[in-house]
Amino acid sequence: MLGRMTRPESETGSHSLAEHGSARLSRVWQLELPYTSPPLTFNQLNGRHWSATAKVRRGLHETAFYLSRSGRMPRPVPKPVTIELIYWPGNNTVHDSDGLFVTVKYLVDGLRRAGVLTDDRGRYVRSTICTVIERADDPEDRADARMLLVVREL
Repeated sequence: MLGRMTRPESETGSHSLAEHGSARLSRVWQLELPYTSPPLTFNQLNGRHWSATAKVRRGLHETAFYLSRSGRMPRPVPKPVTIELIYWPGNNTVHDSDGLFVTVKYLVDGLRRAGVLTDDRGRYVRSTICTVIERADDPEDRADARMLLVVREL
């Protein structure tokens, strides 16, 4: 079963005046991913056959494609965005946030394939961020592992 997408939300306090004096509201989309652990990390790439990596890559593309299509994400998003992958492992084991960049890269490629992003160049995707929140740092202290992809308009 694929994850789900929540409707766009406005960020609290994100009202700002644009250059021409009109009010602007940033939109945020949250895609709840169907993974309890990263499907692919940089550490897993070492020694892995290219066909196994290609299979995981296709799965990540399809996940981002279908989650974005099932929600109300505009195609294409008219403004530049930042994209954040948040991973809650549900325990206090050590996880490197930079190891997740290969997963977020393939998810961004899936959003591009779905038409949500015009391109994944710096003009359209200003930054990608990977965050790991260990259970000790989780305010909810939940033991269930989960992953969330957050797309924010600038």
